[in-house]
Amino acid sequence: MICVEHISKKLGKRQVLKDAGFTAEPGQCIGIIGANGSGKTTLLSIITGVIKPDSGNISFWNKDPLKDTKLFAKMIGYVPQGSALIKDISVRDNLGLWSKKKLVENKALIEEFELESFLNRKVSKLSGGMRRRADIACAASNDQPVLVMDEPCASLDILQRKKIHEFLKGFLKRNGIVIMSTHDKEEIDMCDRLFFLEDGVQKEISKNYDINLLFQ
Repeated sequence: MICVEHISKKLGKRQVLKDAGFTAEPGQCIGIIGANGSGKTTLLSIITGVIKPDSGNISFWNKDPLKDTKLFAKMIGYVPQGSALIKDISVRDNLGLWSKKKLVENKALIEEFELESFLNRKVSKLSGGMRRRADIACAASNDQPVLVMDEPCASLDILQRKKIHEFLKGFLKRNGIVIMSTHDKEEIDMCDRLFFLEDGVQKEISKNYDINLLFQ
């Protein structure tokens, strides 16, 4: 179980997050929505240990990653909004850098994301969909129980989104936890709990709520 409590963060003079938090249990998908600049990426960056909160607490299965920072990498696979892959090397080499496993041990993941045809291609030569699939495969390669994703399918076509959504549904069925920022209707429907961020302030909303009303 993940518990995120009373998270606040200032960047410069701007209060980006004010008392944000939620809990998530195995098999749950948490959705974070909000306009650009509302604090979504900052919240995800804190959950993954990229930046530190000014105040608040985080626990992963009753362990404190703010005191033992190795827990972030042990528990979480992170897919940032921009690609985390090294562009000048191949997908194969990126997977080798990210994963603690040998390539043959990641065969099922390679097949699931259909990476075989471009394993030896440099990341810089990939399409957006190929790169995103490689990003998620690398993030998931160490079998962490949590995937944190910043708009996982932004700008991807229907077929690419479908592949990623199928993987996420399977991950949740295997008792994984997914935490993602999104504006995608299918991803919102996938969520068990949905939170709206506005000016750093968070509130939980129903999935059936007319989200368009939040942006008026």
